[in-house]
Amino acid sequence: MHYVGSGKWDTPQSHAILEAEKKQLAEVGSLNKLINQHWAFVAEVGAKGEKAREFFKSLNDPKAIKQISDNLKKDVSRAGLCMEILAQMPGNSACPVFVDIAMNSPNTALAGQAIELLERTPESREFAFYYFLGIIQNEKSLPAAVDRAANHLQGFADKRAIPSLINRLVTMVKRTFTKPQTNSISTNGNSSMSTGPEKFETVDPYKHQSVLNVLVPLAEGANFQYDIPTWQKWYALTYAKTNLDLRRDE
Repeated sequence: MHYVGSGKWDTPQSHAILEAEKKQLAEVGSLNKLINQHWAFVAEVGAKGEKAREFFKSLNDPKAIKQISDNLKKDVSRAGLCMEILAQMPGNSACPVFVDIAMNSPNTALAGQAIELLERTPESREFAFYYFLGIIQNEKSLPAAVDRAANHLQGFADKRAIPSLINRLVTMVKRTFTKPQTNSISTNGNSSMSTGPEKFETVDPYKHQSVLNVLVPLAEGANFQYDIPTWQKWYALTYAKTNLDLRRDE
């Protein structure tokens, strides 16, 4: 062990990790440079354009995912090419980009294409299931995000999602309002009084139709609308009975 200039103790293991990280950064930088070089010619006719298209046709290095994703955000006109490249990436390596597009892209066609790519394999479907369910479970998720996640979850959901869907049927939304300043004059006109501005809050229930749309098919006929306590009672009774039956069959 020796002391290095960064102010931290260094070991052979940490040194090896640092060198590996430096090497990876250099590889990513070189690959990004190559991507951008070909990106400039991919739409052209001629030898350079053909070479660029061949390069992207065979590009399946996960280190290229971030750059391709960045290019997609900068140039939506080439969304088709970007999605083709991302679809070539091995395993679930491009799934984080697909779920991000599904949740955040204003382009509904592009979001739909991302969902289709997530549906390709059991592994990508499982990735999507947990990602969208996680947004629904997160108490800090805004109602709009919950609704969009639930809409996407419909094609991936199974009975594992039921408790979380029940608990998120309704979100209590807090809103702050400001009452403007008011001025009043006494009846004899000799004095005046002003009040405000005054702030006040309201808490209102927001019912997630999108969450209910996922829940009801999974419930196989049960539908208690947005009555969370009744749903919870149904779930406890239904799955307690199922577990009991399973134990009897052992």
